Amino acid sequence: MNRFNHTFSLLMRSLGIILLCCLLTHCSIFSPVPHQQGNIYELSLPSPPCQDRRHQFIYVAPMQTYPGLNTSGMRYSIKPYEINYFSKNRWVASPTDMLQPLLVTHLQQVFTDASTLQLPNTRLTLKTTLEEFEQVFLGSKSEFHLTMHVEIVQEKTGKTLTSTTLCLVEPVATATPYGGVIAANKTVDSLFNKIDYLIRQASP
Repeated sequence: MNRFNHTFSLLMRSLGIILLCCLLTHCSIFSPVPHQQGNIYELSLPSPPCQDRRHQFIYVAPMQTYPGLNTSGMRYSIKPYEINYFSKNRWVASPTDMLQPLLVTHLQQVFTDASTLQLPNTRLTLKTTLEEFEQVFLGSKSEFHLTMHVEIVQEKTGKTLTSTTLCLVEPVATATPYGGVIAANKTVDSLFNKIDYLIRQASP
């Protein structure tokens, strides 16, 4: 019995020393493993030059997306049909969640009214589907690819005035995730300008 008590006493003393060391070094044996968040990026557009807004009322329908794009993961590809995501880099939100409010804001600066609500005076409905949004590596170089289907419908008659797929490719200055972010922002700017043009052409 005395031998058992002596062993138990030594064990408790050792445990006490370990706990004391943890307290003095501000650590804990129960501390979670630190999470490395990595880099988070967003899309943003420069303010357009001041111009007279064109008289048009547009309903911007919720943007649809292809499978694999409804995530904040940053997609890249090194060979056809293969999808990869950067492990330490991501978008602040999914591409459609970033693009939808930017598109509405952009259109509001160009036309008299663009809204995500169908109002009585709505004349056109803009429908969009994001099909591709990724950085493509070509050896030591890379490009950013953005593909979106755009459909413009006359609200009163339900007639489709425009239905087309826009495919944009922007060279990436540096073949890195950040280089892809810079190229993505340029591509989105070009995309919105093309949508502006389509709306102007379709306006009755």
